[in-house]
Amino acid sequence: MKIIKNNTPWEHYIIDDFFPTNLYNDLCNYYISNKNEDKPLSYLDVQSDDIIKLDSIVQNSLYPFLIKEGLYKDEDLKPWHSRWFFSSYEPQGKYSKHLDTESKLSSLVIYMDPNLSNFPPEQGTILYKDNKTDKGQKQIKWKPNRGLVFRRKDNITWHSYANLSLSDHRITLNHNIYK
Repeated sequence: MKIIKNNTPWEHYIIDDFFPTNLYNDLCNYYISNKNEDKPLSYLDVQSDDIIKLDSIVQNSLYPFLIKEGLYKDEDLKPWHSRWFFSSYEPQGKYSKHLDTESKLSSLVIYMDPNLSNFPPEQGTILYKDNKTDKGQKQIKWKPNRGLVFRRKDNITWHSYANLSLSDHRITLNHNIYK
């Protein structure tokens, strides 16, 4: 796991090689075995046994690092209310610029490629300086097993994403922490 801090246009962290290769492959297979791509945007919750494994990675590695970095305080993450789920977005779909809901404290998005689609780097997430203009935006490039994590902040953490593929769904594994 390689973690890089960025402050442009607002504080966020990019994590390459988020999961060990064997776990990443297991998660891709889990998605393929359980997927439902009938809707433009669909969700697949991760089941309880797998959540324990995933929570141990973020609780023992990622979030202690982010607490040391000052993104969170220890009490922000206790009690632990979270959700792990796959998000599948239709080919050529676009999710416009938005803020996460107020109930979210944190968002972690991990780019998955279970179909070996070899998406272009532009497939990732776009971060915006504000809601009024596209100036100061930053592209987080798509790379399988790359994570993007940020703490939701009112009127600051504007972001969007799109699926540029003509045929494949854009798959992410998401971990949200709620207040």
